[in-house]
Amino acid sequence: SKGASIMTDFSCPFTLQRIKRLQDLYGCTVEDAQNYLDLIEEGYSSTQALLLSGLSDPLEDEKTEEA
Repeated sequence: SKGASIMTDFSCPFTLQRIKRLQDLYGCTVEDAQNYLDLIEEGYSSTQALLLSGLSDPLEDEKTEEA
C-alpha cells in the first residue's frame, strides 16, 4: 500500500525484533519501545528519543565520563 504512515508497522517482523531488543536492553514496555521508535521516525536522535520515551534517565550520562 502506498502513502506509508510514519507510525511503526507491527506486522513487520523487523519492527517486532527491534521492540524485543529494546525491551531486553531497557526493560521497557512494548508501548515505551513503540514510542521510542516513533520518535526516531519523526527525526529525533536516539539520545533524544531515549529521554523523551522514558527509556533513559538523563543522570545516567554521567557513567560515560572519563575518570
